[in-house]
Amino acid sequence: MVPFENADVAASFDAIPTPVRGYLLALRGWIFDVAAATDGVGIIHETLKWRQPSYAPVKKAGTALRLNIPKLGGFALYVSCQTSLIADFRQQFPDLQYDGTRAIEFCEGQPPDRAQIEIFIRRALTYYL
Repeated sequence: MVPFENADVAASFDAIPTPVRGYLLALRGWIFDVAAATDGVGIIHETLKWRQPSYAPVKKAGTALRLNIPKLGGFALYVSCQTSLIADFRQQFPDLQYDGTRAIEFCEGQPPDRAQIEIFIRRALTYYL
């Protein structure tokens, strides 16, 4: 696991209920793994945006990804609603649960398919390339 460099982000994860925290930490790890394995992405800046952990390439190769718990529970991976990322991904993977143009939502107890989600993460981190 990549250590937290931002104490506020670490504290935000500490405040997340235990079952969901594990899923969000896994997504966090996948973001760093994909960034390290993808040409052009480079270093990921981890910070809080709207009190949500946010991950964006320092080189501005792509758009930020955010992690949070939706109002109805579970956990979600968010992107800017002004991108076409969710619409494009929905065409390829229509069986996933989406929140409009801003998030892929997951149910607690049903881990996301890593291969599918890594495709989405890669597209987000390289959106402007």
